[in-house]
Amino acid sequence: MEPIKILTFGLPKILQGIVAESFRKYGTLDVLGHYETVNEYFTGCHKDDLPNVIIVDSNQSDQCPDVLYQHPKARVVSIETQGQFFSVWRMVPEKTDLGEISSDELAEVLCAFESESC
Repeated sequence: MEPIKILTFGLPKILQGIVAESFRKYGTLDVLGHYETVNEYFTGCHKDDLPNVIIVDSNQSDQCPDVLYQHPKARVVSIETQGQFFSVWRMVPEKTDLGEISSDELAEVLCAFESESC
């Protein structure tokens, strides 16, 4: 199974650390990089690192449609700054509030994305 490629945007340093540490347990989750803003990513040329999953701070969730337009096959996960709640955006476009979550549950949800048929 190919790794699930993940980019993160605007996450506070502590949440970046929690996400990175919890994903290390899973050999199939590969964090490609972190950007402070969605615009920072789009201003560069990133053709080689097309993500399967993009994780954004909920303060930047208004940019989720733009991210999906650029990467229509990706799933966008919006996490509240405190890291307790998150939502998933898909190109449908669709937003699903999933409620309170732990870092292990987040990793399991991301792994489940790959097993879904689109």
